[in-house]
Amino acid sequence: MAANSQRNQAGQAQILNSADSIRTPTDYAHRHFVNLAATVVLLTLALASMWTIKAIDNQEKLQRCFNSGRKDCIPMAAPPTGMVQRVR
Repeated sequence: MAANSQRNQAGQAQILNSADSIRTPTDYAHRHFVNLAATVVLLTLALASMWTIKAIDNQEKLQRCFNSGRKDCIPMAAPPTGMVQRVR
């Protein structure tokens, strides 16, 4: 009885070892989707970082202009002169 139990345990161990060595098929569709999602996330982070850096740079330039005492730091559109009529 003990010998039979030992053979059964050895057989189960062999089945478990062979199951570990069997490779599962790769789901390429899911893998492509995950890679695409990761690429979109990384591109979004890169674009957001670039936008933030440019916004900070523009604010620093504006602050330097104001600190130098200039008053024409922000371009302003002049009112149209051809459409304005003077009242007499």
